[in-house]
Amino acid sequence: MKVKIENTEYNIPQSWNDITYNQFLLITAAASRNAEPLEMLSLITGIDHEVLSHCTIQGLTDISTVVSFVQEVDTLEPYNVVDETLQVDIRNMPYYKYEICSQDVKRLWAELYPDKSQLEPEEVLNVYMNAAPVIVREYLEIEIGEMPVSTTYGLALFFSKVFLNSMTHIVS
Repeated sequence: MKVKIENTEYNIPQSWNDITYNQFLLITAAASRNAEPLEMLSLITGIDHEVLSHCTIQGLTDISTVVSFVQEVDTLEPYNVVDETLQVDIRNMPYYKYEICSQDVKRLWAELYPDKSQLEPEEVLNVYMNAAPVIVREYLEIEIGEMPVSTTYGLALFFSKVFLNSMTHIVS
């Protein structure tokens, strides 16, 4: 869907197919910290916060209705998952690739939860889902960050869990 605001045309995402994995990570991070509505709308649509702040309430309501699918994360199906019978084992990857992934996990832990040495299970999964683009790139040589989240979510979830379960990571 296209909307025109102040002589600029914007493509408004209408489903998870229109959101990249990187956008998904930004949106879920903002949602988890209860970001204000205009910030959320800006992240979802790519429309600058300042531009949105000058829209009418009706215009914002119309845009919010189109992007309401993001309220239903459960509708994001984890398909395109690697067949578990392949017995993917991160321990079989070259050490230097493992080290790249491990360093990214440590960096993200420190960035996302700077004051925590122990994380809750959902926080651990969040760190690994944020590290998934690096893990998938190093293991499969596929860049998922700019691909639609609808086609990468399952792959990211699978490799996040495999990496988490394959190794013990200690944040120093």
